[in-house]
Amino acid sequence: MDSKLQISHGSDSERLAILLDIGEQYYCIDSKKFYIGDGVTYGGNEINASSLGGVDASDFIVYSAQSTLSVNHANTADLAANAVKLETARTISISGDATGSASFDGSADADIVLDVAKADYATTATTLQTARSISLDGDVTGSATFNGGANISINSTVANDSHTHDTRYYTKAESDAMLANNVPPAGEVGSLMLGKVNLSLYDISYGTMVVGVALQPASCSGESYGTVSGTWRCLGYVKSYDIGTGQVTIFMRIA
Repeated sequence: MDSKLQISHGSDSERLAILLDIGEQYYCIDSKKFYIGDGVTYGGNEINASSLGGVDASDFIVYSAQSTLSVNHANTADLAANAVKLETARTISISGDATGSASFDGSADADIVLDVAKADYATTATTLQTARSISLDGDVTGSATFNGGANISINSTVANDSHTHDTRYYTKAESDAMLANNVPPAGEVGSLMLGKVNLSLYDISYGTMVVGVALQPASCSGESYGTVSGTWRCLGYVKSYDIGTGQVTIFMRIA
């Protein structure tokens, strides 16, 4: 049962003649308005939305001509300035490429666990959805298809003339031809001779330089083939006591 509060009431002229105590209430039967006393104002002050912080007369119910009133308790929930939590918890949902939801009533923070559509946004993958070609271009060419499933090797090809920039560089065929056509004639600088020393002056060891007049080409018959000119470098070794005994080694003409 609603609680009832009996208050003073009467006409508006009667109200203005009364000095209402602090908190004392008065109902004017002429204007159907409520007033409350402050101890200094005759007739009190009208009770309205401004004085009650948002409460108006609709929140009060008059039951009879005797001005018995009751506060409508059903409306007090609507007058809360703030609340610890919502009367009815609400669901916060996320949709689209990421989905998730959480119940929220304001009493605590809410965390939403998102589920991302893996078909479109995979964090990791065994292979690429579309394999890609990795290519080499320029003087070196080659390519291989790569999808991330395994390592790849690229078989490269160098363009035949990519390393020929000027006359200082030759192909293998050109180098072979030049060597074949530029072997120095016998007795010229750069030529080799299998010979022996015909003077007993010193030991002949590797790297020793010998004048041509001290040498003669080796001969199985012991015959001499004339005077040797120039300067030669020994590429072998001959002891002085071997001179004249047929011991031979290789010499190269250097001058």
